[in-house]
Amino acid sequence: GSVVGLADGEIRRDPTAADAALVVSDAPMLTGNVPDYGEAETAEQSVCVALLGQVPVRAGAAVSAGDLLVATADGTAVPADTQDGCPPVVGRALEDGAADDTVTTFVNARAETDRATLMQDLDQRLQETVDAVQADNDALRERAEDLEAENQRLQETVDALRERTGNLEAENEQLRERLDAVTDRLANLEAGPAEHAPADD
Repeated sequence: GSVVGLADGEIRRDPTAADAALVVSDAPMLTGNVPDYGEAETAEQSVCVALLGQVPVRAGAAVSAGDLLVATADGTAVPADTQDGCPPVVGRALEDGAADDTVTTFVNARAETDRATLMQDLDQRLQETVDAVQADNDALRERAEDLEAENQRLQETVDALRERTGNLEAENEQLRERLDAVTDRLANLEAGPAEHAPADD
């Protein structure tokens, strides 16, 4: 049930770095391409991998029947929608299972076709994400422009108020001068006309 990879015609332990993902089969119904071992080779140097059929696969996460399973670096299979990027496709789950369970999975030669479909779906999701981010950026840019325009209007209002304040201060100064002049005149009127002392003979 372990997932391995095929790269350059050789089996690799890390399927994510391989061209295709394969599942190790402990009890194959039919085997082909059995090597003719020489004196320096033993049967332990090769493994049987499933090319077609229902195969038990080690699950690295919770799996639901119908999930498209992809390979992970630790030799397990997980649902494709839980992974970033597009790792090699293992097959399609035929039953539910929890993490660390062995899940019956259908594997076949269409894995690369499934992977191509997975890549298309991934591209579509990425494009949707890009479009959503672009829409958010456009909305933020529009909001920023509105805030700048509002800030400009507020600045113009502040400038007008500052100018009005200056005019009022000047007007107040004029009124203060006029009030001082009136106060002086009232003081002079209250004092009355000046009296002249008679001249000595």
